[in-house]
Amino acid sequence: MSDETRMTLLHSSTNDLVEELLMWRGRAAELLDHIAELEAKVDQLTAHTDIERQDDKWIPEVRE
Repeated sequence: MSDETRMTLLHSSTNDLVEELLMWRGRAAELLDHIAELEAKVDQLTAHTDIERQDDKWIPEVRE
């Protein structure tokens, strides 16, 4: 195999790897965004649950 052929194959393989890396990098960014959305939802639900727990502990005042 000639040096020119080797360089062409190496260049092609490198380009393929860079394209794949960029694709996975984009996918990772999408997943991180989704994780952030889910964490926000958990925080929202947890805050709601904490409010309900406080309501459960409320004891009405007894008037005499």
